[in-house]
Amino acid sequence: MNLFNQNPLRDGYTKDGLLTEIMLMEGFTLCSTVSKMNEMERNVIRKITSEYCQHALLVCLDDKIDKETIAGLQFGKDDIFICLDSAISTEDKLRLSDKGLIKTI
Repeated sequence: MNLFNQNPLRDGYTKDGLLTEIMLMEGFTLCSTVSKMNEMERNVIRKITSEYCQHALLVCLDDKIDKETIAGLQFGKDDIFICLDSAISTEDKLRLSDKGLIKTI
């Protein structure tokens, strides 16, 4: 059981480094456009777009995702939302999965 309770992130990771790794793993190049979604006031959500990808990548690396953010989050059916597994409840994952593809770390 201890294996399932371990943090999947390496000690000393940075949010910028993790964001770059996520971008590359999802097929986005380093020259992709990264912008902050200002309409989300309670959490920092980055939207990554690229001329080489038809979909957008939305990434939130906050420790906790607010219910208000989940309710207000809008993305296309082909877009991907990625967040920390510990930041979101199973119920909220189901709510978001109705809006598009969700992945957790």
